[in-house]
Amino acid sequence: HNRSSTLSETLSSLRQCIRPNDCELETIVVANACTDETVAVARRFGARVIEIPEPGLSGARNAAVSVARGDAILWLDDDVTPSPDLLVAYYEAMRDYPDSAFFGGPIRPVLSGTPPRWARAALRVIPTVWGKRELGDVDREFDLSSNEYPFGGNMLIRRLASGNGFRQDLGRRGGAKHLISGEEAEFFQRISKLGATGRWVARAADRKSTRLNSSH
Repeated sequence: HNRSSTLSETLSSLRQCIRPNDCELETIVVANACTDETVAVARRFGARVIEIPEPGLSGARNAAVSVARGDAILWLDDDVTPSPDLLVAYYEAMRDYPDSAFFGGPIRPVLSGTPPRWARAALRVIPTVWGKRELGDVDREFDLSSNEYPFGGNMLIRRLASGNGFRQDLGRRGGAKHLISGEEAEFFQRISKLGATGRWVARAADRKSTRLNSSH
């Protein structure tokens, strides 16, 4: 929502990723109640654009699922920089583990500007506040009983599992009154009860930018 400048960096980095052989890709950008240059930026990079007037992360994701044509959907936030081999890493994981329904990789926050002391401390103590996800350097199955699951800034879900959708009463919808999250955890818990499993893909990494400035 209204982050066309970081979206431009994300799409530029995605364009530079190594493309897997024998794999057809499409890029979809959901412009979620945007009033900035998001649509123009997305089209400049050749992305397919869906405009959703109602604010809401879960609604935006479900709209993307309804039009996506691929066998799997890779979800990236509009402020991340994917690693050059992210697409290849996920493609190989899907090929090697055909029974896995979803995959996730590292998210490494980068605090730019001059972050205040509390922000640096929070990143060390409660890294998930900034979307950090690190589960080691070895690929393995997620342990959902220990609340291990992908984070939305970097996750891949097979098409059949994606059809279950995200609950729209959860997830951020804009404004201070609608900051309830948990839609990703609920989604993975729900499909795991139906027998779905997922894998951690250590090589499929991205960096997430957060700009914080403080004189303290």
